[in-house]
Amino acid sequence: MFEHLNTLERAIAEAALAKRIITGNAIYDVKVGEGFVPSKFEFSPEEIAMAKNLTQKRIDAIDWIKGALTIFEFTPRLSARSIGQLISYSNMWQEQNPTKPKPELRLVVAEDDKDLRPTAEKLGIEVFVV
Repeated sequence: MFEHLNTLERAIAEAALAKRIITGNAIYDVKVGEGFVPSKFEFSPEEIAMAKNLTQKRIDAIDWIKGALTIFEFTPRLSARSIGQLISYSNMWQEQNPTKPKPELRLVVAEDDKDLRPTAEKLGIEVFVV
């Protein structure tokens, strides 16, 4: 279920599942974006497909919370990087799914950051500390 996460991120995701922040129906390791596509003149179609697959961005999880599509990021600490990742994933998701409603955003962290929490909240990101 959490094969794409490192050990600490996996523990955070498992805690989120246990606390019902995310449901058992979530979809994990959702790829978005174009990824890096090397020149088709230099690589075979198989190599191009592999490069794209390996370099697309990976949403940790997508779930439907109270009827709303929700994008999750599991990370050890609330950071500017994790906020930026979630905003980027949301934008890519919306570009690839223009007929779907704008997703809700949730960061699940082991450690909060009081300096960055207001920024996350202003951007509409719910932060959960597990």
